[in-house]
Amino acid sequence: MAEQFIDLGRKFNRVPTLEGDDKDLSDFSLLSGSQNKTWGQLLDYPRVIILAEAGAGKTEEIRHQAQKLKNLGKYSFFLRIEYIHNNFELAFEPEGCDKERFKEWLASEDKAYFFLDSVDEAKLKSERDFTSAIKSFKNAIGKALQRTQLFITSRASAWRAM
Repeated sequence: MAEQFIDLGRKFNRVPTLEGDDKDLSDFSLLSGSQNKTWGQLLDYPRVIILAEAGAGKTEEIRHQAQKLKNLGKYSFFLRIEYIHNNFELAFEPEGCDKERFKEWLASEDKAYFFLDSVDEAKLKSERDFTSAIKSFKNAIGKALQRTQLFITSRASAWRAM
């Protein structure tokens, strides 16, 4: 039986990034305040990194957003980062099913949303795997990069090490 997604109405906040800041990014108590963003607001940003620890629901959250946008007729893709550098087309989830839609988008002038999951899983073997995956993503997108909105998930601890 397929599990049903429960929209928790999550709010997101900018992580403080001061040069030379040694604060642990997993200390989310730093993120209190009135600058919380909803998904509707996040979707306006060209690049977003979603940081949360294991089990917080990052994967299901972005999978749901990707499907929601697709249901609205927008180009929206969910990809597994750990597969991108080996075979870009197999990174689409469900496995390989959006590759034709991706080609359709490339030929268009429309904007697309890409949800890439997850930095920490892509770095399990080597940090170079993540770097390679991002380069492969950029190569696959080509000149259409300016028409993309990119959302990447990571554990805060994995992102900090970058």
